[in-house]
Amino acid sequence: FRSEYKYLDEKYPSSPLRDRNYLILAYSTLLAGEATEALQLIEQALKRITDPEEKDYLKIGLAQAYVGLKKAKEAKETLRELERSAQSEKLKVEAA
Repeated sequence: FRSEYKYLDEKYPSSPLRDRNYLILAYSTLLAGEATEALQLIEQALKRITDPEEKDYLKIGLAQAYVGLKKAKEAKETLRELERSAQSEKLKVEAA
């Protein structure tokens, strides 16, 4: 099903659902255990998505991708930065 979200992203670049579909693609790739591809998708999503709260959730995914790649130092740095800058208190607690 991830290929369908890739298709939607490429075929309909001006769709109002494009960011949502891209987030589903990134998260589903992470859940599938494909940390390298998920890391790339999340980094791209952080560049193109403007909603600050959604970016905070992406940073949690970024840390999880780093863990999947056995990059604990990068994961800790990402979570520390999120703990300092998160928009919601819930995410600050989750990052801690």
